[in-house]
Amino acid sequence: MKKVIAASVFLGILLACGVTKDSAEEKERILDDTFKSYWYQGGAELNVYDLHQARYGEYRKGQAVMVFVTEPFQSEKLVKADQSSPKNKQVLKLNYLKKFSTGVYDYSMMLSDFFPLKSGAHALKVTASSQEWCGHTFMQLENRKDFEIQLHSYFESEGEQDVKLKSLHLEDDVMNQIRVNPELLPQGDFEMLPSLFYMRLKHKEVKAYQANAELTSVSDTLQLYHLTYPREHRSLKVYFGKSFPHTIWSWEESYPESWTDDSNIMTSTATLTKQMRLPYWEHNKEKDSIYRRELGLPKL
Repeated sequence: MKKVIAASVFLGILLACGVTKDSAEEKERILDDTFKSYWYQGGAELNVYDLHQARYGEYRKGQAVMVFVTEPFQSEKLVKADQSSPKNKQVLKLNYLKKFSTGVYDYSMMLSDFFPLKSGAHALKVTASSQEWCGHTFMQLENRKDFEIQLHSYFESEGEQDVKLKSLHLEDDVMNQIRVNPELLPQGDFEMLPSLFYMRLKHKEVKAYQANAELTSVSDTLQLYHLTYPREHRSLKVYFGKSFPHTIWSWEESYPESWTDDSNIMTSTATLTKQMRLPYWEHNKEKDSIYRRELGLPKL
């Protein structure tokens, strides 16, 4: 009996200290009819944001797009499934794109996060690429027994890297986790792998970083997820709807822009301007460019 009591007390201490909830998140998730009717209706949710991106000590005006869509995922090859199989897993896929210019040249960045819907604590796969006139970089994280991460970069100091990490929280899961169930967002103190976008823009080492976070109510309709990395002087604030489908209205990302001065903190922001649900892959004719105008996207 004493051992049982001691174990219960120890578990309570762990939860109170903000230890990760991986074991709880591994359990089967129950997706109710409201969730299914919204996310399994055969289309994607398109979100367009006004972006103000800090880069090289100045703010750059740009655009961000978040595309959320469910799809079957091949759990062994970790790619979108072409055929039906009992081994397939349903995922909520986020394709997150950012475009902004720096003087004469521009940046085009894209990240994909494949988040399991029915079970699993972390994304099955995350990929990110960044293209600009100096060159491009690519990162890929595969969630197998451990996290298997590849980095391909045109910088000599980064070169070609293969990194293995034990399972831990992923910042790039935050947006998908909000859409699935924000109550399961990690809170308290924990280790986390920062956003692949951030690590490439700041050329950070691929490793676990100490973080802490809290989920708070801002108003009757709005919640805030505030994530910080104290040693990196970096924070992420995501404002989203309390009610399903938990629309992401805006976010703010702050960190030192200077390579040498940690006090030179700048804040990039993104604010939702348009949202549309559309099976965009079926609208690839020239006449369908009308949807770009409706979304406020430039015609290239």
